[in-house]
Amino acid sequence: MILDNCGIRTIERLTGIHNTLISIWIEKTAEQIKLDLKRAKNRIRGNAGYRDLRN
Repeated sequence: MILDNCGIRTIERLTGIHNTLISIWIEKTAEQIKLDLKRAKNRIRGNAGYRDLRN
């Protein structure tokens, strides 16, 4: 199901899932994306032989 441009309450109505659970899912997914991006950034820097001392 694609839910582009839908608010949390609209998603709740369409899926039958409580908005609190939807909010938690969004937060956890954002955390996972941040972690994945950080790992990818470190992998790219490692492959290039570049070390950034700031991060």
